[in-house]
Amino acid sequence: LDNILWRQTQLNCYADEVQTLRGVDGNERSGRLTVAKQSHIYKLLPFMDEEGVLRMRGRIGAAAGVPYSAKYPVILPGTSNLAELIVERYHRVFRHANKETVVNEVRQHYQIPKMRTLINKVMRNCAYCKAMINTRPLTYIPVDPENQEALTPNHFLLGSSSGIKQQPVLPTNYRDGLKSNYKLAQHILDGMWGRWIKEYLPVITRQCKWFGNVREVKVGDLVLVVDGNVRNMWKRGIVERTISGADGRVRQAWVRTSSGTYRRPVAKLAVLEVVSGDHT
Repeated sequence: LDNILWRQTQLNCYADEVQTLRGVDGNERSGRLTVAKQSHIYKLLPFMDEEGVLRMRGRIGAAAGVPYSAKYPVILPGTSNLAELIVERYHRVFRHANKETVVNEVRQHYQIPKMRTLINKVMRNCAYCKAMINTRPLTYIPVDPENQEALTPNHFLLGSSSGIKQQPVLPTNYRDGLKSNYKLAQHILDGMWGRWIKEYLPVITRQCKWFGNVREVKVGDLVLVVDGNVRNMWKRGIVERTISGADGRVRQAWVRTSSGTYRRPVAKLAVLEVVSGDHT
């Protein structure tokens, strides 16, 4: 069955190469013939085995003790559904391991061009890996088990760190149920907002001036203006002018927001770290 899937996939994507190595009469040509230089797999030195499958001829063909599949891996296009299913299977078999582990294991049997791009696609579409990412703590994990659990992205997305969204219970009175559900949702969001301000905000403001020098607020910085504890009320703005103190350090800044320009102390400004596309 594997040979059939390999041959069909190769015929769909590498029809010219298959025809070149097989011959017009349908029989495999003898000798060390190769495909045209314009072919995407020319540098892989492809050849056709006894089963009619395209394989890569590498430099370890004469190595003793190496399995045949590792010496001559099957060539599969990275854009094919079969290659994606194979990578997905290895990703699950090795328990959602890191990318290089999957690359190493797949290469024992297959040669897939742009394999890392395909693995990245599989990992992005993996629900288990997304859940794992969203369960990583944003704040310090409490030592005392009686304390609240650390905030995670799932708290904001689903209301809990487990990644399991609780199914709502339908109320007897639909109108009263909507009111109570809304109030409960607002209460939960307000609680997480308070914890975010208390636990996570100090991390992004980087209050470490007593241990080393940090970059000061400068003109052009994108900032959040910390204004009270009301959720969703902090304004986003751009620093237009800075004001230095007697010690020469920036102490205040003029920030332009959608509702006007304000003068605020730097302690009330949270700088948002924006990375341009050239550095990603």
